[in-house]
Amino acid sequence: MFLGSRVITRTVPMELRKHPLMSYRGMPIWPPVWIWSFGGTNFHPTGEIGMLENIRQSTVDPDTCFMMMNYGGRRYFGRLEFDQKGFCQQVYVLMVGF
Repeated sequence: MFLGSRVITRTVPMELRKHPLMSYRGMPIWPPVWIWSFGGTNFHPTGEIGMLENIRQSTVDPDTCFMMMNYGGRRYFGRLEFDQKGFCQQVYVLMVGF
């Protein structure tokens, strides 16, 4: 928006899951597919569920993050792979803060 000779911008909050860069090869990557690693019986969780325990940026592919979550005492892993160079780093920094 312009006001005289000044440009005024507004910050509008956006849910990370709806961000247009949360995609890989044009497909949404949130929520990730959760892969059971250990602990009791696999509950086959889907969607936004459980408690995020850890996130790591790949040392091999900087556009990929790996997430670990706990759901019902079971541990699951998910992968986020991004098209946009550098966006993975931003998501990683954001999620490490939580």
